[in-house]
Amino acid sequence: MLGQRLKVPPALTRFTKTLDKSTAATLFKLLLKYRPEARKEKKERLLKEAESREAGQKVRTSPRLHLYFMFMLQSRLLSQTWFFRHQDIS
Repeated sequence: MLGQRLKVPPALTRFTKTLDKSTAATLFKLLLKYRPEARKEKKERLLKEAESREAGQKVRTSPRLHLYFMFMLQSRLLSQTWFFRHQDIS
């Protein structure tokens, strides 16, 4: 009841609704592809790059794309904008 009467910004309201189980499973499978690379994977990638450089080839491998920092940044920005909008200016 209290949640219905409070004015909550739309950016935060979207987090009150959850996904159903099958959609959540599909989303997590998709996000699994974009997780940050592990230390072991990074070490292997850099070793392969160094070996190819020693062999005289110009092969540059790039790190895997990941979404971790994007989520952290978005949640931090949402909380900051909500805080500054609702701060009492006196």
